[in-house]
Amino acid sequence: MSVIPNNDIKLNLTLNDNGSITANWIILPGVEKQKVYVTTVGLSYAVERNDDWHGDSYTTMANLPAGKQYDVLVTEIGGNIKIGGDAKRILIPYDFYDNKPLDVPQNVKITAESTRIIVNFSAVARAKSYDILFDNKVYNVTTLSKTFTGLTPKTSHTIAVRARGAKQTSAYSATQTVKTQPVAPAIPMGIKKKATETSATISWNKVSGAVGYDVLFNGRTYSTTANTKEITGLAAGRSYTFQIRARNADVAGAYTEQITVATPPKAPTSVTASSTGDSVTISWNKVTGASGYLIRLNDDETYGLENTTSTTYGGLKPKTAYTYQVASRSLDGVGSYSAAKTIKTLAKMPDVPTGMQGQTTENSVTVKWAAVSGATGYDIQFNGSTYSTTSPSRTFTGLKDNTEYAYRIRSKNADGVSEYGPEKKVRTTPKAPSTPTAASDEGSVTVSWEPVAGASSYDLQIDGKVYHVTGTSHKVTGLKPNTSYSYQIRANNADGSSSYSRAKTLKTTPTPPESVKETRSRTDITLKWDYISGASSYDILFNGTTYRVTGTSKTISGLTANTAYSYQIRVNNSDGSSSYSPVKTVKTLPYAPSTYPTVKTTAATDAVTLTWNAVPGATEYELYFDGKTYAVTGTSYKVTGLKDDTSYRYQIRSVNEGGRSSYSPSKTVKTLLKAPDVPTDIRFSAGSTSVTVSWKYMSKVKSYDLLFNGTVYNTTGTSKTVSGLRPETTYTCQVRAKNDAGTSAYSPVYSVKTTMAPPEMPKNVQATATTDSVTVSWGSVNRATGYRLRFNGETQSVTSTSKTVTGLEPGTDYEYSVCAYNAGGNSAYTTRKTVTTVAVGPAVPSGVTAQAGFNSVIVNFPPVADAADYDITFDGTVHHVSGTDPMAEGRVCKIFSGLQPNTEHTYCARANNAEGSSRYSAPGSVRTDISKKNGLADRASDSAYTDGRISYTGNDPVNALTGAFLWSYTCLEDYGKDKLHLTLMYDSDRDAFDTVQGAGWTHELNYLLYMDEEYAYFSTPYGAVIPFSKEEDASFRAAEGIGTTYTMEQREDASYVVRKQDGTEYVFDSALVLAQIVENGLVKYRFDKNAEGQITQISGRHGSSLNLSYTGGHLSEAADSQGNTAVFTYQEGRLTAVRNSAGKSISFAYEAGLLSTIADFAGQVYLTNTYDAYGRVIRQNTDGRGESTAAYDRENRKTVFTDEAGNSTTVMK
Repeated sequence: MSVIPNNDIKLNLTLNDNGSITANWIILPGVEKQKVYVTTVGLSYAVERNDDWHGDSYTTMANLPAGKQYDVLVTEIGGNIKIGGDAKRILIPYDFYDNKPLDVPQNVKITAESTRIIVNFSAVARAKSYDILFDNKVYNVTTLSKTFTGLTPKTSHTIAVRARGAKQTSAYSATQTVKTQPVAPAIPMGIKKKATETSATISWNKVSGAVGYDVLFNGRTYSTTANTKEITGLAAGRSYTFQIRARNADVAGAYTEQITVATPPKAPTSVTASSTGDSVTISWNKVTGASGYLIRLNDDETYGLENTTSTTYGGLKPKTAYTYQVASRSLDGVGSYSAAKTIKTLAKMPDVPTGMQGQTTENSVTVKWAAVSGATGYDIQFNGSTYSTTSPSRTFTGLKDNTEYAYRIRSKNADGVSEYGPEKKVRTTPKAPSTPTAASDEGSVTVSWEPVAGASSYDLQIDGKVYHVTGTSHKVTGLKPNTSYSYQIRANNADGSSSYSRAKTLKTTPTPPESVKETRSRTDITLKWDYISGASSYDILFNGTTYRVTGTSKTISGLTANTAYSYQIRVNNSDGSSSYSPVKTVKTLPYAPSTYPTVKTTAATDAVTLTWNAVPGATEYELYFDGKTYAVTGTSYKVTGLKDDTSYRYQIRSVNEGGRSSYSPSKTVKTLLKAPDVPTDIRFSAGSTSVTVSWKYMSKVKSYDLLFNGTVYNTTGTSKTVSGLRPETTYTCQVRAKNDAGTSAYSPVYSVKTTMAPPEMPKNVQATATTDSVTVSWGSVNRATGYRLRFNGETQSVTSTSKTVTGLEPGTDYEYSVCAYNAGGNSAYTTRKTVTTVAVGPAVPSGVTAQAGFNSVIVNFPPVADAADYDITFDGTVHHVSGTDPMAEGRVCKIFSGLQPNTEHTYCARANNAEGSSRYSAPGSVRTDISKKNGLADRASDSAYTDGRISYTGNDPVNALTGAFLWSYTCLEDYGKDKLHLTLMYDSDRDAFDTVQGAGWTHELNYLLYMDEEYAYFSTPYGAVIPFSKEEDASFRAAEGIGTTYTMEQREDASYVVRKQDGTEYVFDSALVLAQIVENGLVKYRFDKNAEGQITQISGRHGSSLNLSYTGGHLSEAADSQGNTAVFTYQEGRLTAVRNSAGKSISFAYEAGLLSTIADFAGQVYLTNTYDAYGRVIRQNTDGRGESTAAYDRENRKTVFTDEAGNSTTVMK
């Protein structure tokens, strides 16, 4: 077949009422199939694609997005080659669907619980929101479900759903009636169980509201009205499962978790016992399934026997009958006991006595033993004779000294006697020595005696103290001199001791003098001592010669000078002499030295060393240094511990025992200056961005080096602050000292960590009061780990961003403030505020609703009887409303503006009067819109409005759609090719994102682009905001349900382009600042910005420009390329005056943030606006024209304008 390229197939496109596109064409000869592509202009992917279509027409899916152009390409294929084809474009207008009916929502599913109902339904094409008619009240939602809470159990409710579009509303779905479920009782708690062999008893805590209970036991249900149930007829040794639930008059609650109860097994069958005289052992067979056993002995029960089949009871009475039984037990109970049996303990003979021992004297023996339990008496065989006794001891007298005797013992009671214990032997002691003798000196006594036959040792008693001796003499030392002592002695053998011999007395001698005073001259020596009690005379042994004196001194003359002599002294009395005192040496005095030595000095930083020559005859030297005398035996001395760099005076003289020479002349020596020590006591004070290092003051130091994290800081003081640091960072530091003598070593390395930066002071501190409590809340503070609430003088720490203080008095003022804290410290406390607790007040407001706009939310509700005013809490902040606004259709109303699009906000309200305040209404939530329409047509950017008013092209000074006031003024105008004007534009309902010209103001070239996590927003100077969804592939598409003629994309250079249907492009850089406006493929205007992202110059394609200046974040001046300048004045962030290049000014005044009056160049007010509580213009006075009004019917969606002449115009929304 011949190829006929690009043959016309007469493609025709039709836009259908349901929003689909139908393509019709002719089929050329040889065509086997068609390829159909449908794409959206400006996008790179196909809306629909079919590569194997057969026919002469094709219809797309319905409800294609409006405000877009679509390209339809049809290619006819035959034999795998293109035979013909065509492509055409069709527009679905922006308002195409405005009057198209919407489908009724389908699949309306309702789920009822006891206190809430959940409504779900399927999406409807082109629906922007849905109305849910719940109990004849309409709730508007943008999602496909809604939950109605706070309902009463067992109540009926009606539900129907309809779809709402831009202008159309569908019919309601069929009304459904559903009833909330009754409230089920709680699950029983506190379950207890016990079991016997054939029954189980289960009990539980009573459940509030329950009229009965079901016990599901082993698959069978038992009902009861009590909170206990006994199940009988069970098998022994078996486990059963059960669950419990409560029932009320309406419904049964949930069952508890499954629980197991085990019946105990039957008693053991083979129970036996054996006994001794004081114990019984019980044994039994092991029972399958038993977790343990219970033993009963004479009605005394023993629990806890596990893993054993026998037990022994001790400590029983002999010859006594005991009954015993055994029962098996499970974890939940005890079975029946085995048949009672009896066993008798045996008779018990007393034990053989133990612990036998004998004690003797020379004529007696005493035998003792340990008492035997149960014994009533004892038999003791002693020396062949038997003696009876009831006590465990017996004494035998009249015996011979030093004689051996044998004995043994047995115990007895009424039942018999024990065996005799082993035979033991004991020997009486010998008699005491008869003639002891004694000798003494000043500190000891020696006693001697004749040996005694049979004695193995002796006890010597001196002055009440006994010394055990094996020989026949003993010396007792450590006695007091000149003191009388008595002594006795006795003999011992292995079994005892004899009596002591007769006491005798002996006196020790006095001690020699201990302290002798020596008085010496060159030829005489005098010895003198203290009188010694008991002494009659003294012997002095001096250099080999003895001198006896009766006094206490002795002078020996005729001696040689500088000669040593020895001496000793002893004391004499009537009983003898003491020992001599130790040898001492005394030397006669020499002649005194004749001169002093010559001194040389060597100085160090902390010491001076003095050296001198030896002086004949001198034994030492006295060095007088700095007021202190040092005795030195050598010829040098080092004085230490001195201060460096200090002068000291000194003298010296020679010394011996004969006297002293004169002092040498006084001289001075100076210590050296020393290098400083390492600084000590290093301390740190760390802040979040600085560290102060300090150390102990050091004298004679000129400066210090602080080595901080590798950088050296020199300072003359004892501290240094290093700033500019990072919070929570560890730094190292060392310190050293410096002077003229040198530099110390660095101190050890220290580490110091800067603190966390203290948090900022909390913001948005608000308080909400009830009659007896106040809830204080505040915004979360970054890096804060907690907060301190100072309330009425008391401080409380919390970790959350709110705190409720309870137990307060109604109608009482309380002061509060808040600070944040972390490890770095506290923020400042917020300004103290006062909150007043609520007195008993009016009813809670009902019907509290909220309507969301793009940047605002209006909360309104019907007035409350007896209410004087109201509090509306919006996003946690309380706003006071004085009463019903007469311009709010008879409702209490409050508008909250300056909000961000696509943000969730909470609200509730309460009523107040002189008596107090009601509770708050149930909290509600509302989300701001993602788009904003102004209902006006865009105009070319080169339009000028020098008369201060937008031309009447359907755009009146009051927006019929929103009720907003519109006004503009061209203050700079270019008459060249660029037509670059600066036209200010006011819209009382303007997007709040940019306030560089004050709230509500912009200029005609101020196109904006900004983003949040979900959307990008393109804002035009004419009050429209178009949202684009952010896709996963980083592309953008018009948000769902938003009809627009704009598209958006991001380029490879990270810039963004918003493209209008007519091809106009608005190019924004990567920082979202407008960079270019492109028309017909050419850059019409170029925008330059400063570092703050503010546009500073607008340049036209043909050379014109506008230069913009800013002050305090506001546009303050604009100048064109001809030098014409406009100046802008602001107060409290609002534009209050514009001065044009001719020096003339227009001024503006505001009421409640809305433009209320405009004064002309002469200062006369020529326009006044009055707004209702919803921010809509309801009255406008124009100088020379009169008053016009606007009335708004929200329910019927229409606005009625009445001009100065009384003519009315109705505009449907």
